[in-house]
Amino acid sequence: MRKLMLVVAVMALAGVASANLLVNPGFEVGPGGGGTPDDWWKYNETGQESWAAQTGTNGMAFWSWSNDTWGGFGQDVVQAFGSSDVLSFSIWGLAEVNFESSIDETWILLEFWQDGNTTWTRQDRLDVYGILTGNAGVWNQVTLITTVNLANVTMIKPIIGGGGFTNNNVGNQAVFWDNANFYVIPEPTAVVLLGLGGLLACMLRRNVRK
Repeated sequence: MRKLMLVVAVMALAGVASANLLVNPGFEVGPGGGGTPDDWWKYNETGQESWAAQTGTNGMAFWSWSNDTWGGFGQDVVQAFGSSDVLSFSIWGLAEVNFESSIDETWILLEFWQDGNTTWTRQDRLDVYGILTGNAGVWNQVTLITTVNLANVTMIKPIIGGGGFTNNNVGNQAVFWDNANFYVIPEPTAVVLLGLGGLLACMLRRNVRK
């Protein structure tokens, strides 16, 4: 019953949350073909691909074309955050059936920066490798909910990444990402959510068929 109440509470956030703080959250705008989507940055074995889209024409992909590689992408969200702000960061991901990490590493996280965006303070991370590989071939929405709990936060970086990618030479071994959301949960809803969960971080998964 407690888990059901948590799911209902998190699902209800869609109707009361603030606007999405991400620009180009669906990765639609950009060069494609493995490039960097507009308003995002990326590193190593990842890029914007038309074949990685859940909706629209583009998504992001972890390629897994070489062994023991890593990659990721993120965005700098620059604004003043309150110490009591409760944040929600979610994205849809699909691990193809042959995707494998030798170190079981795929995650989403939030980095907190202070002092005019110059001082990294902490990160909150949610490991999602087991969720994606345990439900391979379908889209899963993963959500990290956390509280700022810091003064003078002037930038937060939502980041998606992983490592230990394995090239099995059999194909169908990428991870697709699309439709990210990052927002501040209004205070009354945040109080209810944290009261139900007794947690500062939680994960919500939803599946739909590919």
